[in-house]
Amino acid sequence: MDIHILSVGTSVIRNYCKTNPSSCPKQLVSRDWTPEVDEELKRSLEGKLCNFLDDVVQYVNKDPKGASAELNSFLSAMQDLYSEERDVRVVLLCSDTFAGEIACAVIKIYLDIKGYPTEALVVKELGRPKASRFYRGIANLACTLRYLMDVYKDADLYVSPTGGFKPESAFTYLTAMLSPRLKAVYYIREMSNELVLLPILPLSTMVGVKFDVPDVYREKYGFDVELVKRKLEKVFIERKYDNDCWKPLCKEIMECITSHK
Repeated sequence: MDIHILSVGTSVIRNYCKTNPSSCPKQLVSRDWTPEVDEELKRSLEGKLCNFLDDVVQYVNKDPKGASAELNSFLSAMQDLYSEERDVRVVLLCSDTFAGEIACAVIKIYLDIKGYPTEALVVKELGRPKASRFYRGIANLACTLRYLMDVYKDADLYVSPTGGFKPESAFTYLTAMLSPRLKAVYYIREMSNELVLLPILPLSTMVGVKFDVPDVYREKYGFDVELVKRKLEKVFIERKYDNDCWKPLCKEIMECITSHK
């Protein structure tokens, strides 16, 4: 079995909103993303969430590569990297926002329909606005990836960091190289819309790593930096993870996904 881990942004939602602005809650296109905006989004979709997800899935069905950067990357990899049919499972890594969960749900529903068993994990504090939460979110991302490497240790690993913000994508790439079963890290370049394979460094053999925390980090993040440092040491040195780094999609979204089957 092959495991494809996809980092997920909100491109599918943004693209849908561009073509269907009247059907799109204004919070989904907000550039000032805060927990308050997140709560407003939940309220605006109360009682309408499942119908909204169905509408976006129908939009994706018409042109999946054009609708979603993540699907563009994954479906291109299915065409370019395989010469014969393989048993493939997909894991989506979502930001800790309601918009991120909606985007994950849409992609999961689409891939399930197409016959790819798919699970979605919300990385705690990933995509949250405050700097300290960003820092913890990055550590939780590495931790979640370490967990997946352990769960699927007998599977070949493929990773697509195409979706999401650039720092998070970079850290997904970096942590993926810890796996000795990593077969490819693939990415869609926007300028050419072409699948590229990123170099794989032998980080799985890395030993004697020392984590120093510069003073400027301590000044900016305070005590949080020690918690992050410890979590990263566990991931990169001890090959371990904390069980509190991720969570499932929220109950409301899971109910919509279940009802869609």
